[in-house]
Amino acid sequence: MASFSAALRLFKARFDPADERLLVLVVDNAGWHRSEKVVVPPGVHLVFTLPYTPELMPAEHLWLPLKEGLVNRAWPSLQALIEPLDQRCVWLMQQHALVSNLTSFHWLPAA
Repeated sequence: MASFSAALRLFKARFDPADERLLVLVVDNAGWHRSEKVVVPPGVHLVFTLPYTPELMPAEHLWLPLKEGLVNRAWPSLQALIEPLDQRCVWLMQQHALVSNLTSFHWLPAA
């Protein structure tokens, strides 16, 4: 819960530092999203997807390109996996067209 609360604070600071907007964030029904311990910053509104519908979460569609080259391998330790995973995350953040194609659904309003 603390990690999600921290992520929400960073999200708010990045996209509304002047506290002038209403930020709507679509999240799934994970326990750490719904916990009463989650601190949602003012100006951030959480909208929850229907239960058991991960295909409706745009972020779920990023797992395949993120995992490419990392799956079906034996890693000697979690630490050994972290650096290539970090590199893959950096690569994915630079693939704007790919991310847009995978996550822009017709039913989502344009941001």
